[in-house]
Amino acid sequence: MTDTATPLGFRVLVALTGRAFLVIGFFARFPLAMLTVGIASFVTDMRAPELGKAAIADGGLVAAAVGIGTAIGAPIGGAIADKRGQLPVLLAGAIGSPALVIALIVLTLQGAPLLAIQTVGFFAGALAPQISAMARARWFALTQSLAPVARQAQRNKAFGYESMVDELGFVFGPVIVGVLAATGLLWLPLALAAVVSFAFTLLFALHRTTALAAAVHADSDVGYARKRSVFLGPSMIIAAAMFFAGVFFGTTLTGTLEFARIELGQASLGSLLYGVMGVTSALSAILSSRLPASVSLLRRWFVFSTIMLLGTAVLPFVNSLPLLVIALLVMGAGQGASLVAYFGVGAQLAPHGRVSLVMTFLGTMVVVGQALATAVAGQLVKATSYHSSYLLTIVAVVALIALGVAVRRPARAAASEHHA
Repeated sequence: MTDTATPLGFRVLVALTGRAFLVIGFFARFPLAMLTVGIASFVTDMRAPELGKAAIADGGLVAAAVGIGTAIGAPIGGAIADKRGQLPVLLAGAIGSPALVIALIVLTLQGAPLLAIQTVGFFAGALAPQISAMARARWFALTQSLAPVARQAQRNKAFGYESMVDELGFVFGPVIVGVLAATGLLWLPLALAAVVSFAFTLLFALHRTTALAAAVHADSDVGYARKRSVFLGPSMIIAAAMFFAGVFFGTTLTGTLEFARIELGQASLGSLLYGVMGVTSALSAILSSRLPASVSLLRRWFVFSTIMLLGTAVLPFVNSLPLLVIALLVMGAGQGASLVAYFGVGAQLAPHGRVSLVMTFLGTMVVVGQALATAVAGQLVKATSYHSSYLLTIVAVVALIALGVAVRRPARAAASEHHA
């Protein structure tokens, strides 16, 4: 297949949505990128004077509550978006989630019981706007009218762009958390995330592409697939991959926060180190969108996941800041393009009319994997050292490679149908 749409590049994407959509979508996803890191580090630092090393376990448990809330709320929101449109889902998230994040800050500052903080975190996660998934669903719908070759080429570019922006969130989200927390105002990163989420989620919800994408779905001459086809079909293999991608993030984050607490004296500074991985992740995502279409998504899955494995192999031996930075840079070089591939295969496997649900579900699985891994790794780190968290990172990457093998047959069949 030749990429006939490549000369038009991102101009076609801008023509479909307008430049404002790209700017709004960029800022609207930052709060979610800051949420898990911000909550884990905020709770850890606030409880460290009393609990010491055990505080990281509390931070992980609250982050896990957020992830569980997202696991329940986001797929429900995705299903509603497929049937009723994205607007009501996004409006509820724009108002509810920021308010609950503010409540979480207040409870933590007042020394409230852990269960109360977890409960508020759960509902904040359940209502958290899934901007990345909603944007991908809009791209999928808006490119539906293109010829098959151009359609797939532009979807590859759109998903590559979305993954690039996600990676920029992973870069600057943790960096913003670390920089603001370094001022001594440990609550400030989460407060900023709440304000940004409210403002830009509203703008995203009211953008014209919300109605355009809904119209494309409504004009389709093929009925909606049943919701259970998402949860029983090959999409579940991709969902498992996204879960382990989240485990990759969560265990890397937990190990790095504890490294920073021991070596640098403040867990929040680990957010800056964690952001190092995002630098090469963003570059990797950008470059992957420029690869020729002849390099299949499955091939990208294996090649870049292998690069991730090479980086994680260094983690059990990390005992200095330079060595950790090198490992994170290599890991990011594989992770960015891998995420593009996972989402790309997931879009190909999505049952008709269920793209919003699938994209939301996949994005949710990343959050769930990250949150649960943060909780489990926090307990391991509490009992041993940060190296135990990094060992789980290796397990996650091995699982990603294995799932790539498992999805080969359905992915090739789906790719053939999309190119027909």
